[in-house]
Amino acid sequence: MSPSKRKAQMEIMGLAIIFILVIFGVLFGVRFVITKPDSDIRKGFQESTLAANMLTAIRGTTTDCNDASVEQLLQDCASEKAIICEGTTSCKKAEKVIGQIFKETMEVWERSYNFSIQGTYDVSQISFGQGDCSGEKEVKTHPVPTRAGTIVLRLEICS
Repeated sequence: MSPSKRKAQMEIMGLAIIFILVIFGVLFGVRFVITKPDSDIRKGFQESTLAANMLTAIRGTTTDCNDASVEQLLQDCASEKAIICEGTTSCKKAEKVIGQIFKETMEVWERSYNFSIQGTYDVSQISFGQGDCSGEKEVKTHPVPTRAGTIVLRLEICS
C-alpha cells in the first residue's frame, strides 16, 4: 500500500471515531434531558395547589346534616350552635366530615399534613395531622367569617 492510501485510511478512521464519540455524547445528553426529575419549583407549586384545593374542597363539601356545607357547620359551631343533626352538634359533625376527607385522601396518599382551625374555643378543638412536619412545608389558610368573628382554616402539607 502506498503511504498516501494509508494516510487517507487513517484520516477516515479518525473521522469515524470522532463521529462515534459525537453520537455517544448526544445520546448521553438526551438521556439526562428526558429523564430529568421534576424541578423543585414545579413540585412546590403542586404542593401549594394541593393545599389550596383541599381547603376549598373541605369548605364546600355538603353534608347530610340539613344539606349544610362544612363551612356552614363551622360557622354555626363558632357562633350560635343552632344546627343539630341526629343528636350531633355542628362541631362534631364538621369534625367527623373533615376527618373522613383526610382519611380518604391525604392518609391514603401517605402524605404528611397538619390541619387546624384558629378561632373560638369550639372550632379550635378540630385538628388533624399525620407524619413529620419538621422539614419544608406548604401552608395555605382560608378565612371564614362568622357572627363570632373570623375563623381561619390552616393546612400544612409537608415535604
